[in-house]
Amino acid sequence: MKTQTQMQYLARGARVCRYIYDIAQKIIYKVPVLMGIIIAGAIAVRLWGINWGLPLRYAHIDESVVIFYAFRFFTGDLNPHVFFDYPTLFLYLIFGAMSVYFFAGNLMGFFPSLEQFAGKYFHGDISDIYVLARLVSVAFAVATVYLVYRLGKLVYSEKTGVLAAVFMAFNCLHVLHSHYATVDVAALFMVLLSVFFMVKYFTGDNTKDFLIACFALGLAVATKYYPVIFSVILFVVIPLLKKTRLSKRMLSIYAAGMVLVIAGFFAGCPYALLDYKSFLSRFTTIFVNVVLPERLSIPGQLYLIGRHVFTGVGPVLSVAFLVSMLFYFKTSVDVLLFSFFLLYVVFIFGWRSIGAHYLFPLYPFMFIITARGMEYVSRKTHRHVYTAVAAIFLMTALPCIIHTGYVLTREDTRRVAYGWVKENVPAGSRILRFPYTTEFSPSDNYVVKVDWEYKVPPAEYKNYDYIIMSGEMKEEPASGYKFELIKRFYGSQISGFHNPEVFIYRAAP
Repeated sequence: MKTQTQMQYLARGARVCRYIYDIAQKIIYKVPVLMGIIIAGAIAVRLWGINWGLPLRYAHIDESVVIFYAFRFFTGDLNPHVFFDYPTLFLYLIFGAMSVYFFAGNLMGFFPSLEQFAGKYFHGDISDIYVLARLVSVAFAVATVYLVYRLGKLVYSEKTGVLAAVFMAFNCLHVLHSHYATVDVAALFMVLLSVFFMVKYFTGDNTKDFLIACFALGLAVATKYYPVIFSVILFVVIPLLKKTRLSKRMLSIYAAGMVLVIAGFFAGCPYALLDYKSFLSRFTTIFVNVVLPERLSIPGQLYLIGRHVFTGVGPVLSVAFLVSMLFYFKTSVDVLLFSFFLLYVVFIFGWRSIGAHYLFPLYPFMFIITARGMEYVSRKTHRHVYTAVAAIFLMTALPCIIHTGYVLTREDTRRVAYGWVKENVPAGSRILRFPYTTEFSPSDNYVVKVDWEYKVPPAEYKNYDYIIMSGEMKEEPASGYKFELIKRFYGSQISGFHNPEVFIYRAAP
């Protein structure tokens, strides 16, 4: 009797659990709720460790340069002059965010004057300014996740859009770069915004969408130069796929579109025109040093791009993408979407320098194509294939994201080394330090020289009591000039900007 009662209770409990599960499934699988969870997750993993490296000013060299030139706009001169390494739209956005921060602080009495606010930055109190600039990247990153969903939904289906958004939200490399106040994440959003309207024009034939795509593309080029290559899609690939008849009306529309691309670029980077001599001088230098190859190795470049993509999107999505490609090309929309991927691979193939983050423009297209493929396989085989792919992806991506967040919240080796120096190096010591090492402030009681370009000859090492070097250096020149290694600091490295090895040498007696 007792056993029968227990069985009844268990049966009732099972029914209640099943009922709760069914209700939860109905709620969670509603797209607005799902996207809310995805967006919340995307925000959470990007805010985790957002203050990494601080108060280091040069924790990420590119970031420090972007913020420095953005801060210089407070002088009232919006011309970057020598700095056209990047176009200026992102710098202006950072400047805009800092301006809002200053005016709000001024109203509340935190910053009595602009001079006091500037002094705060130039004297090394930079943490809040850096976090604010990084939050701009976070905003663009989260907006990119949403835009991937919208593009996947526009081209294929809501299920494709949701799964592609999951891939984008929890891509470990994109999460990492969302912590940097650099142009890459913002540029990817701008590219995708233009692509969204290109595809919308292609599927709907609304001239307004075409013109918006053109202006958005110009803004993308004003964020980072590479999106200019996608003008080929706008003015060549789309007309060919649509089999557009080049009437006078269409030619005038394309002419207007070209003007809007140029207008979008100059709207975000006006001094490329107003100070064209400085722009051309610096742009030529960047083109030669980054893009123009010394020699072209086809196998080497293919291997490098393939390796970056494989490690960047992970093994699960790499395999799923290749599987999806087996039965992908069924419509002209499929061809259009893949043309973005193929064109960018061809474009970047010959570059002298290809960093992993340079391949970000491939990711949204890979994710949408893969999500489409997995939805197709799910329909043809079993409906849980779609969910299983998402689950397997998350199981493989989250350990990387958790490790990244953990490292970002630990004290950087350069800060650890700084604490050791303060305790063990006598005041007044003469210190030579190199990039990616301990940073000092004017209030520290040391005589510090920073050799940013590794130009101090070894013969001058005798003028210093201590030399601080980084693992980024290929040699140890200090070791051969009567210096002894007294301390080494190292930590978990998730990129060249985190926890570099720091070596401290002392002049031998």
